[in-house]
Amino acid sequence: MTLQEQVDALKLEVQQLKAELAHIHAIASKHDQRLGPQPQSEADVQKRIDKFVEEVKAAIPPVDRSKQCTTDGRSPAEARASQTNDTGQHPSYIVLCPEERIKGFTRPFRDSYKHVGRLQQLVTDDGADSHQVRVGGCGGITTMGRALSETYARDHTFYSATFCIVCNKHLPVAEFIWTADGQEVGS
Repeated sequence: MTLQEQVDALKLEVQQLKAELAHIHAIASKHDQRLGPQPQSEADVQKRIDKFVEEVKAAIPPVDRSKQCTTDGRSPAEARASQTNDTGQHPSYIVLCPEERIKGFTRPFRDSYKHVGRLQQLVTDDGADSHQVRVGGCGGITTMGRALSETYARDHTFYSATFCIVCNKHLPVAEFIWTADGQEVGS
């Protein structure tokens, strides 16, 4: 077979393959079927994400709250005893020990939060419409040290109150949201 005959044979084969492909596409579009992998719906993607998150959470060992240290090296009992002031930061804070924090976080690492106030239910005069609003927050943003932030990330319910740098006092965590994502602190 000459070179020209080989080229002609290849051209004919390509034409036949193109015709077959066009026929396959015509059949697929007639039956409203797509060739190749089907696109994933948002619901399918969310299912995959949720499954992955659950698998990761299942791999993280449960929190051992008995593994407590402090931010200044004192014993937790000494730190707790020194937390008597109504205003101002405490000299020492209780945190989960590094070996406990390193086991994995159950929430994202976040180190800044905003004081937005407590939720209050508002009802219209006729009682037909009600909604919640935040009241009493100063809007100040407080940034925590790494050990405190990692403790929140490891065990989001570890603290019931947190410090507001502007108000200069400790308030319930439900009055604050994380600046990174707007989630309520402690949730």
